Amino acid sequence: MANYNELKAAVSNVVKQNGNNEITGQLLQNTLLSIISNVGANATYIGVATPTTNPGTPDGNVFYISATPGEYVNFGGLVLERGKAYTIKNDANNVWSAVAISIPSTDAIIDLNNVKVDSDAIIDRINYFNNALFQNGYYLNDAGGTIYTANPAWNGSAIAMNVKVDPNTGYRVYTPGPTARLYSIWQYDKNGVAIGKVSSLSKFTTNENTYTLGICWLATTSTWNPNISKQTAIYKTPVTVSGYVDYNHVQLKPYLLAESPIIDNLLRKYDGLIVRNEAQLFNFPGMVKYGRYVSFSSSTVDGIGTNANYFCGCIPVTVGETYTFSNMGYVGGNNGVAFAKDGVFISGIVEIGNATFTVTVPEGANEIWFNIHIKQTAPTPTDLQNYSQTMVNVGDTAQPFVTYWELPGYVQNAGLFITEVGKNLFNKDAIIDGYYVGSTPGKLLSNENASISALIPIEAGKTYALYRAKDPNNTASIATRCARFVAADKTTPIKPINPATGLPYSGNYEVGSSIYGTVLLQAPDDAVYLQFTVRFNSVKYDYDTIQAEKGNVTTQYEPYKEKQSINPDLIPYSYEALPAQIEALDNRVTALENISIVEKINIANAGKIGFFSNSFLNGYCMKGKHALDNLSMFSDYLFYNFGHSGDDALECLARINRNETWLGVVPVQNWGLTYGVIAMQDNDGALFAASTDTYFENFKKLAEAIEAMGATPILGTEHDYNNNYYGLSRLANERGYMFMKWGRIATALFRSIFPPFWHNGHPATRTHWMWTYGMKQYLDTLPRPYRGIKLFRVRPAIDTSDKQNMVFTDNISRAERYIEIENGAAVLTTATEKYFDRLNAGGAYSSAYNEYQYLQNKSQSVAFGNFALIECIVPFDRNSINMLKMKLEATGVTKAYVKRNLSLANPLPDKRYIAFGVTAGESLLTPGSTFDITGGVFSNTLLGTYTVEDVVNGIVVTTTLSTGKTTSGTDNPTTNVSGVTLKGSYDYPTADYMQRFRQPLGEWDEIQLNGDGETDLSEYLQYAMDFDKMAILLEGTNITIADISFEASGTRKKRNPGIPFIARKYGTSLLTDTLLDDGTAWDNIASVPKYTPVLNPLNSSPEALPNGVTTVRELSEGDQVTQTIKTDVLNTSPYRYSKMQIRVVARYFPLYVDTDAKFEQSAIKQGSYDCAKMAVSIGGTVVCATAEVGTYWNEFVFDTDYFNGDNVAIKCLSKTLQVARVEVDLVE
Repeated sequence: MANYNELKAAVSNVVKQNGNNEITGQLLQNTLLSIISNVGANATYIGVATPTTNPGTPDGNVFYISATPGEYVNFGGLVLERGKAYTIKNDANNVWSAVAISIPSTDAIIDLNNVKVDSDAIIDRINYFNNALFQNGYYLNDAGGTIYTANPAWNGSAIAMNVKVDPNTGYRVYTPGPTARLYSIWQYDKNGVAIGKVSSLSKFTTNENTYTLGICWLATTSTWNPNISKQTAIYKTPVTVSGYVDYNHVQLKPYLLAESPIIDNLLRKYDGLIVRNEAQLFNFPGMVKYGRYVSFSSSTVDGIGTNANYFCGCIPVTVGETYTFSNMGYVGGNNGVAFAKDGVFISGIVEIGNATFTVTVPEGANEIWFNIHIKQTAPTPTDLQNYSQTMVNVGDTAQPFVTYWELPGYVQNAGLFITEVGKNLFNKDAIIDGYYVGSTPGKLLSNENASISALIPIEAGKTYALYRAKDPNNTASIATRCARFVAADKTTPIKPINPATGLPYSGNYEVGSSIYGTVLLQAPDDAVYLQFTVRFNSVKYDYDTIQAEKGNVTTQYEPYKEKQSINPDLIPYSYEALPAQIEALDNRVTALENISIVEKINIANAGKIGFFSNSFLNGYCMKGKHALDNLSMFSDYLFYNFGHSGDDALECLARINRNETWLGVVPVQNWGLTYGVIAMQDNDGALFAASTDTYFENFKKLAEAIEAMGATPILGTEHDYNNNYYGLSRLANERGYMFMKWGRIATALFRSIFPPFWHNGHPATRTHWMWTYGMKQYLDTLPRPYRGIKLFRVRPAIDTSDKQNMVFTDNISRAERYIEIENGAAVLTTATEKYFDRLNAGGAYSSAYNEYQYLQNKSQSVAFGNFALIECIVPFDRNSINMLKMKLEATGVTKAYVKRNLSLANPLPDKRYIAFGVTAGESLLTPGSTFDITGGVFSNTLLGTYTVEDVVNGIVVTTTLSTGKTTSGTDNPTTNVSGVTLKGSYDYPTADYMQRFRQPLGEWDEIQLNGDGETDLSEYLQYAMDFDKMAILLEGTNITIADISFEASGTRKKRNPGIPFIARKYGTSLLTDTLLDDGTAWDNIASVPKYTPVLNPLNSSPEALPNGVTTVRELSEGDQVTQTIKTDVLNTSPYRYSKMQIRVVARYFPLYVDTDAKFEQSAIKQGSYDCAKMAVSIGGTVVCATAEVGTYWNEFVFDTDYFNGDNVAIKCLSKTLQVARVEVDLVE
């Protein structure tokens, strides 16, 4: 790291922008690089400079860092400006120069000495009600919102006037309960004229002329607690907090969190920094000292006094700085201004009748105290309003009033520089003259010949050793030896605890020796400072030997040491240490990224895929059976259809340009797409004939239009192959678009059109599955949607009396149980859907609009029946999400549930029990019955009586645990039950496990929906998240949903993987025969039923089989076909597995409905799940792959390593399956 350029390169490499395109680390990188560039190579860092620093005459190149404004007389008279940080360096002639350290620009002004944000425009107040305006003894009358004095007979009343709000804005009122006695809220214009009462005390919207609110609390005969009423809050909607939030707690505006994360990511995460409004220095009432005032005569301030009816303000200040006070609320009265150090009076001035004045802070002071209320009577509402408008700002010119704010969680007086103190905490140069610690009250008492230590910061609960010895130049002993701890207000004394007893020192504050010695002082829990007397009546301790240190023993004396250095969390503190510091910065940047990100989730911003096509995606199917319906039910994206009959690419582009709607109510440019699929070419022949370049150019412009809508284009073929696709291939290569090339294999699968399954050559109910599978293999590889909402109805075949039947664990089991709301298509009318299998004989069509679009533009409610499933996909995973809220506008809902995935009440049982094989008499072994094992077992541990749990798959499972018993599959157990024959004994799971282990595992937990439609789901995140989503089930009668949205927050965004694409790979065949004809190598193939192609009812022509196929076999549930594979070429190397690819041409073919009568028996109906399940196994036992097989031909492709086994089996797991071709290749 000695090389200067290497050092800069290291900073750039380690401190870099994060993956969220935020600039969290950029501030650190730019600052470091700026320092290195400014000082040049081979310069040595000396330290932090101040205006009094004397650098002497250095022997070589050196540099200092400073952020203290002023003239640097020992550096050639350099003048540094306030609010900037500088490097000060010398040249070969020891001529000094200063260069400001560059900081990346933000929406705020950053002062590195005490990082502040100087813009009210970046702040949102959370609670708009300042309870400092709360005034007892008044009420607002119902006639006109006029202030009246309360009736003495009432239990109590109060008002708060001039609560500043925005016009035409929604607000929600928080009250801590009915005892708050909130009575009315009035709106007033800029002139204070009442506009009227709000209609609801829970939520309201302000008038266009509303400027302030007046709030009234009233308790005539009921109980009254004004402190509870003060906990009222006025929140702007939508509300982002729960419970009560203090008025002075504010938040950065949302756009800053999204666009300028430098503020929240960097500043908020460093504990030593404060972000507040620099223009306004006075926080009313947060900086008010009640019962205190500045005591003065006509021309002299004589101290800071006490009076129960008075109160004053106190602000921290800097020596030599000028401050201007304006809008002082006591106009016409007198005011004293006192300068103090930690509450100890130094000097003061009197301002007589001045509402605006300017003061300069003298040496030794760090506070300004000023009177606010110096009347013997309590302040009126008008008084409080006047006081709240007090303005204090830096400089000699009064600034317009702005409200004080401070982001909670920040600590003042830190930032770029930090101060480190040695072991001795006593600074003799900070001694305060004129005071001593009083022995009885522990308060500071005045004595011009006395002195005390400064307030020394300490840790509560810790023990401190204080050593003081008499000054050898004094003959007398010091008459008082008091020491005290002090509270956070820097005034209240706290008696020290004796560590030996754990109790405060008895008597007064006199502790230790008046001659010399150590006293141990333990700090109570509320202690913040330590302070003690060092001189009294001109007799003093030896200042050069006093030592206060943490611990229970005095160690060797060490003078007070104070080192100011650059905060190591921001910039390395020395040039030599820079490499080591840089190595840790990547961890700090990572920590900065772990902030809470808030995301809104609704239909408009949900992840969506739009399809831009022609009549091939228009529809012509039974409702719910479109290719997009099939794709969407297996996906967490929403699918929007822009497949317009007759369109070519140019006409589609024109419709986008005109921002048309199609099969929905939201204009296409407002869809909010994530991806846009272009899948058309058949209608582009005329333009192609005019110029072969039109195809490429039109599709390029269509892709550019999709990009202009904020989406990523995806290209796709139709169910064909054509020279036009060279243009799409070129476009994909030049622009990096995904190209879904599935058309060629599609033509092989359908070979020729069978008219009953097609609408004039267009895909329909069965044949839409060809488009489904053609695109699904590509779309499955996309990243998961960043956010989303999916909505479903329960399929008619599901028994909803047991909600366990509605549990699902993935998108396949979800699709089996639920049907999604409509995605948009031209569908068969209810009266003609019976023609779905004979479209050449009839059928009429209507438009089924996309129901998500109704919710997106809030134009129409969507009906669900008695159940509605909601799935919310969030940008976070279960480990990073920390809040999820749902806002639901629905009717007919009586119950709601979340899907529990962890900590189940009824998990799968994991214990093992004794079981026996049953070869005869299974019906005699009913659950709960008993039988004896009397012999025939290898181990006598099995002899005895057993109770039947159940009989599963020819195994009787008992309730006896297998622990301590020896089983054997070769046993021939004998039993006392006549007619029962047993074979083998087994260590077996429960019957309950065997009946449930293939079913989705989860439970529906009932939750309570809030009456206002906003429900916090955060408490369920621990067990109800499924990686990045949560499922909510609504139950009721005739449920409708008019609006649905969510709000989520988390610390980091989720991993977003897609499924790898399985490309077809061809190698050495491991099968003797790939077709399933009679006489082939398939085991017992002649016994497997053949498919007889169905006939066209109009001309009796048969359906064509896939290209090259002569025989299709039909498998019922549980049936399979098997063939021996060539294992001699597999795993020939002992160091690696062979790679196999299995390709199966198959479809699910339910009853062909070629007559009206058959429609009643049809398995394909609205709401039906039209897939069979296929399994592939090697070796005939363990399944290596499964697939959901739809109602038209597809080639299913599976990759697997070869482990063992000598055959391949294709099995039907559910419904029926047609298999046309099987290929198994070694593909290494």
